[in-house]
Amino acid sequence: MTHPYRTITEHVGSLQSLFNIYPYMDTFKKIWEDEQYKGDFSIPTKIIKYIVFAFSIESEKITPNGDRGAEMRRIFKEMEIDENLYTNVVLLEDPNIREAAAKWLDYQDEPQLLYLWTLQMAYTQQQSASISNLVKNGVIDYDQKQKCVEHMRQLKVWIKDAQQELLQNHDKLKEVYKGLDIDNTSKKAPQRGMEFFLKKYGNGDN
Repeated sequence: MTHPYRTITEHVGSLQSLFNIYPYMDTFKKIWEDEQYKGDFSIPTKIIKYIVFAFSIESEKITPNGDRGAEMRRIFKEMEIDENLYTNVVLLEDPNIREAAAKWLDYQDEPQLLYLWTLQMAYTQQQSASISNLVKNGVIDYDQKQKCVEHMRQLKVWIKDAQQELLQNHDKLKEVYKGLDIDNTSKKAPQRGMEFFLKKYGNGDN
């Protein structure tokens, strides 16, 4: 039996041959067939490996209680992806990459951990928006920046709650959270899980 994570991340060279062997590679078909990468399969290969490293339970490059934004940026750099593709890849602005990430998450059966990653990714996106030059009618939109900050505050509460729930219910991850100071008084985050992620990010809408 093949192991999808290892098969993809440890493959040397272009991933093209894997598409003819493993059905799960259809998850990344739209990225592979994207016209903007025609003639250079090294680009979609790097992007697919980025997704697998950044959104896999088994990934040694991420931790549930780590700085999600910093980890994603580090993986992006390790994959040596062109900086011009940063927002498309890390912030999932490219609809094909966004859809592939959602499908790859859905492929794994770890809803609590995936819910935490969804929140952490949303926090990273809001953080990026809050420090960018949001412009409305030719001037910086400070109201929108303030909304981003407010969303970040709420997301931090939900992230802490999701970490607490993992600590209580996920045996495999209890060791990871040993010594982690988690507040038991905060309100529970809404249990939306993958349905929330797919609705918001999986259909090409922002």
